[in-house]
Amino acid sequence: MVTPVQGNVQEPEMQNHHPIITQGPDRTWLVECAQCRNDVTSAVPIGIGMPLQDRETAERLRDNHAARPVRAAAS
Repeated sequence: MVTPVQGNVQEPEMQNHHPIITQGPDRTWLVECAQCRNDVTSAVPIGIGMPLQDRETAERLRDNHAARPVRAAAS
């Protein structure tokens, strides 16, 4: 049995991102997110800007990335 940790636990807030899918000249698919590229305080998530072999994978990545939890800033 897992015992829940007591303390100041908060649900992560959701931040809306608007990723887009493009196809490169080599016919690979890319998911780009302007919000991630413009955020100088965080690393770009895995998969954003990476060439993908099929559009279905790109669509799943875009959909999963569209609403992602905001990381709490360290105090």
